Amino acid sequence: VWSGFAISKNEMPFVAQTVLMGGNPRVGLEDNLYLSKGKLATNAQLVEKAVRIIDELGSSIMTPAETREQLKLIKSIIMKILNFIPNFFTLANLFVGCVAVVYGVMGDLNTLAILVSIGLVCDFFDGFFARLLKVDSDIGVQLDSLSDLISFGLTSSIVMMHLIENSTFVIENSSVFYANQIPIIAFLITLASSYRLAKFNIGYKNLDYKFLVE
Repeated sequence: VWSGFAISKNEMPFVAQTVLMGGNPRVGLEDNLYLSKGKLATNAQLVEKAVRIIDELGSSIMTPAETREQLKLIKSIIMKILNFIPNFFTLANLFVGCVAVVYGVMGDLNTLAILVSIGLVCDFFDGFFARLLKVDSDIGVQLDSLSDLISFGLTSSIVMMHLIENSTFVIENSSVFYANQIPIIAFLITLASSYRLAKFNIGYKNLDYKFLVE
């Protein structure tokens, strides 16, 4: 949906060009003061002339009801785009979290830390825009939990795993089987994070409860 206009003597020719190109023409005294050479126009006369041009081209003018319906559609599209902004930042958080996991597995904890920091910024803005735009959706809650689990829960486990692997105890007992398995306990962080987020989501779904006031 787009509109076109021109100023001065080019106003009416551009009405025809706009219609032929599939756009919506706009006319008014703010663009042109004359109906014809030397003859001042009123706004209504400019509109009437534009309507005649459109009719002669075989097109028709939208009724007020059709115009309201189209504007409603445009507003709906704009609202859908605005409502997706928080999810965009959530997905960005999830993306950098996944990349951070890759670098963490390779042992590059510096890059992991940078990516997690970027994830923190994205996590802040998804909540910020959700509150600003008053967006409250179930899919947003689930996406936010999933991204937090990857970006902060899983990455924390990977960092802890590397720290335990490089601990004096594990290195000195590297020939002992159980000592080599100790680093995997770091993934308890991920388990605890997933349980906490799941519990939060259940609480989010069941906010209708009664309080006991003592």
